[in-house]
Amino acid sequence: MDEPGVFTLPVARHEGHDVSRYEWLEAQDTPAVAAWAQEQDERCRRRLDALPGSAPFRARLRRLLSVPARWVPQVRQGVMADFRQEAGEERPSLWVTDARGERRIVASASLGDPTEAIAAYSLSPDGTVLAWGTARGGSDWVTVRFRDTRTGVDLPDVLTGIKWLTFGWLGADALAYLAFADPGADEDLLALNTDPRVKIHRFGTPQTDDEVIYKPVGTNWAMPHVSRDGRWLVLQEQIGVVPARVLIRPAGSDEPWQTVVDGAGPIHFVGMIGDEVICHDLREVANGRVIAVDRRDGSERVIVGESATSIDSDFTELGPDWVVTGRHVEHGSEVTVTPLGGGPGRQVPVPAKAVVRDLSVGGDEQAIYLHIERCDSEPGAGIVRHDVETGESRVLHHGALPSRGDVVVETVQVTSADGTQVPMRIIRPAGPAPRGTAKVFLSVYGGYSVPFLTTGYAGWHRAWLDAGGVLAYAGIRGGGEYGEEWHLAAQKIGKQKGIDDLIACAEWFELQGWSGPRQVALNGMSNGGLMVGTVLTQRPDLLGAAIPEVGVFDLLRFHLFTVGHAWVREFGDVNVPRERAALERHSPLHRIVKGTAYPPTLVLTADRDDRVPPGPHSYKFTAALQDAQSGSGEVLMRVAHNAGHAAGRTLAERIDERTAILAFAAAALALPMPADLNTTNNDKEPA
Repeated sequence: MDEPGVFTLPVARHEGHDVSRYEWLEAQDTPAVAAWAQEQDERCRRRLDALPGSAPFRARLRRLLSVPARWVPQVRQGVMADFRQEAGEERPSLWVTDARGERRIVASASLGDPTEAIAAYSLSPDGTVLAWGTARGGSDWVTVRFRDTRTGVDLPDVLTGIKWLTFGWLGADALAYLAFADPGADEDLLALNTDPRVKIHRFGTPQTDDEVIYKPVGTNWAMPHVSRDGRWLVLQEQIGVVPARVLIRPAGSDEPWQTVVDGAGPIHFVGMIGDEVICHDLREVANGRVIAVDRRDGSERVIVGESATSIDSDFTELGPDWVVTGRHVEHGSEVTVTPLGGGPGRQVPVPAKAVVRDLSVGGDEQAIYLHIERCDSEPGAGIVRHDVETGESRVLHHGALPSRGDVVVETVQVTSADGTQVPMRIIRPAGPAPRGTAKVFLSVYGGYSVPFLTTGYAGWHRAWLDAGGVLAYAGIRGGGEYGEEWHLAAQKIGKQKGIDDLIACAEWFELQGWSGPRQVALNGMSNGGLMVGTVLTQRPDLLGAAIPEVGVFDLLRFHLFTVGHAWVREFGDVNVPRERAALERHSPLHRIVKGTAYPPTLVLTADRDDRVPPGPHSYKFTAALQDAQSGSGEVLMRVAHNAGHAAGRTLAERIDERTAILAFAAAALALPMPADLNTTNNDKEPA
């Protein structure tokens, strides 16, 4: 597994284990590394395909994931654009609905390159121009084109060097956007993303003529926006991934930027109306509040005050004369509409124990669009339009999933190592609680203030439940379940608290008599993959299976690749001695100890993941774990081809990947597969 002559950096050691011998795998595009990864992947797929659960899980997932789906729309001046995935489509297409009716404006099957997918879109303020971005092989790099929604014809303009499709539209003729320096064709998946600049593009001119209007200093990037009336260009400047400052200047002018909000954040720009900048403020308010900052004198007023539950910044949007806020609580999601002038808010109806996946405001309409998913006995997802003036809600789409019977959805409190009560959501077949027989699929994220307790459920998990297993979701510290204090408690040097919380969640099932020992399969993606790696390496005796996906495993070198430098505020700084010491203690790669019996482990990654590149993380972690393994559990690595961090996969590829996870977990835990899992007459009729 060694590649001699390539080690130039200082040796990293922990527990007497030298990990520098795996650094040759960071050069993931070289022939030697590509051949190593191919051999690992082929061996893994052969093994997984032979598992007894593969065929039944694949058939079940085909039914679950082939249900037609829609996403929340953007609405501008009576024009609505949205993603839809119809029956038979491998990837979502873009649709437009206007006075002429509804139609596909960009069909996913029309792109030509089978590795290319529509990644994001943005409508101009008048609804006449649709910016649509495509990504190749699931990469975060996006190529943006512009289509006339009336004719369906693209303009000649094409923009590159973009990672996030956040535009400040200056009418229908120009826009502001954030671009990075071109890393070069051979470095686009590994090189640090540098030289962020906000530029203005005017339609009909080449991108090389685009004017740089702002260059962030001491931050990673700045996202452009425009006020509701189009008078002001707004920048949300971030420190790493933390939104911190808000700057404005009149649209179309060269005036100096005015700093309206300063400091280290977190404070999220929501919108600007009149002379007030509306923000979701977490600076000194643990559960968040919505404030208006007057651009003229910097004075602040509270629109939505702090309450006992945390406002989710991703679910805070500005309407014509109101603001909508979303909260994820133990029993599900809550959505509230509050007048901009302040005063009591009004609840938007959301089914009990359902989660709001996303929401959007209908431009100048008095309307909110909600993507709602249910995980109870009537599973499925849909799009609802809520009329703010009348209080009426109308279902635009409902995709009911097949279900084999009633389930129980409950939240339990788990005691962590320091006595903290940690919430864990459990979904199980209806009836008495299991007595020693539970086969548990435990999911985790545990970072960046994501409220995973309620948002962690995914439709593909249903297949495990249908097979008789138990689903669980850990609401550990580091997430956003109980506000910013809950998040900050497991940041940087406090990360071990989140790890201890997760260990306690995994232990709970045996301690409560639900299961025997090692009957928990632990799964998580990205930061969740990191958390799986920490438990795997700190408590190798605990799990029945570990299944980390696109995880961050090397916490001493994560900042050296692509956008990794933006995670320092979350994970810690290797150049600060106290933080480095903490990183060394819980970095999964550096916790591996040769001669240890680790549980069966399936590492999943993707060859074009340019957010958490496989070479610096999954490849090294897999190689080190395989070398250290002294137990009988297999250590396998599956590589998704022409796919990225969480994107780029066709429906068929998603079914294959989820099948691999569930079949591996079922084999490791000896989950008895019901012979009639895919007998359709055993399914409940969708409501």
